[in-house]
Amino acid sequence: MIKRTLYFGNPAYLSMQNQQLVLRLPEIDKNASLPLLFKKQIEASVPIEDIGMVVIDHRQITLTHDLCETLIDNNSEYTFFWFFNFLPSFSRGGGEILT
Repeated sequence: MIKRTLYFGNPAYLSMQNQQLVLRLPEIDKNASLPLLFKKQIEASVPIEDIGMVVIDHRQITLTHDLCETLIDNNSEYTFFWFFNFLPSFSRGGGEILT
């Protein structure tokens, strides 16, 4: 079976419930004027066994430890791309300076 690659580039809450990745959006969760039923309908979920890779590309994405552990147990990968934008310059091998 082909596994899915999930890309997250906006603020989000990622957690796990019933062996599924659950996506919640902070702007929906924090909006007090929205009804609770609407907030529950907006949640998206993906079965863990369908996930091959999760790409995290925003600093305001929250992952639960349970989700990370379950992804690893399922041989899925997760990658933090945003992290590399904030590293200081460093040298690689032959003295080449990367910025």
